[in-house]
Amino acid sequence: MLSIRVLLAALLFGLSVTATAETPEAVVAAFYDRFIHHSPKYRGRPYYERVADLTTSQLLASLKAQYKYERFCAKIAPPDIKPHMIDQNPFFLAPDGVAQYFGAKTTLVERSARVVAHLSDGYIKWHDTVVLVQEKGRWRISNIEWEGDGTLAQRLSSFMSYRCET
Repeated sequence: MLSIRVLLAALLFGLSVTATAETPEAVVAAFYDRFIHHSPKYRGRPYYERVADLTTSQLLASLKAQYKYERFCAKIAPPDIKPHMIDQNPFFLAPDGVAQYFGAKTTLVERSARVVAHLSDGYIKWHDTVVLVQEKGRWRISNIEWEGDGTLAQRLSSFMSYRCET
């Protein structure tokens, strides 16, 4: 009887942890945490690999295409010319990225969420609006709207519209 209660309590605890981890706020917090606290296993790897499990399949495909195209542009560029590239982490408007995450406020509308994340690079504070949708029953990032200047989707589209030439 006691072991059934312990098992039931463990299952309920596990379910509550899983449900909490899958809130839009938790996904956004995990996203920024992976850039604030760098894991050595991603050193030298494309930025999107750190957060591939947190993005929609469509956004991930766009990020992979951008990275592949950037490599192509670098390959065909003359050695004395800087190739067409995004000079920074594509997820951030500021080249310095993010150093602090102060929390967020979420607005839910049916199967989508807008999470306003409060951020800092250590000196300047700003907010990004992270757009999430449910994909296969889980919250996933589909776009990032930067305070005052564009979106991640626009950056990727603009980058891919440029023709690399030799």
